[in-house]
Amino acid sequence: SDYEQFDEVIQVTTNNNLLVPNCLLRGYIAMLAVDHRCRKLGIGTKLVTLSIDSLRKEKANEVVLETEVTNHGAIALYQRLGFIKEKRLHRYYLNGVDAFRLKFRLPRLESSQIVT
Repeated sequence: SDYEQFDEVIQVTTNNNLLVPNCLLRGYIAMLAVDHRCRKLGIGTKLVTLSIDSLRKEKANEVVLETEVTNHGAIALYQRLGFIKEKRLHRYYLNGVDAFRLKFRLPRLESSQIVT
């Protein structure tokens, strides 16, 4: 079916006898790094905030990322921005270190609230 491309269908409604999926749109931050000499200057916060804003404009429902459980600075940054720990992923990285998957839920905004 044409709807197999969606990761998850939350609700299906009809519109003029056509099935219309209401799907979850997930944004993903694959990698984010700030040189250790430039940390504590707000660069990481700005990069994550810009990523969230960009994904919000694309109508994502949530933003997901992973970080090493030992990366306390990154975890603190993400939690300050509103990310929550979703789960621990055992031996996630090639070096055998566990990761936390963190999630940031994006509330649905009315079209008048979206800044382009």
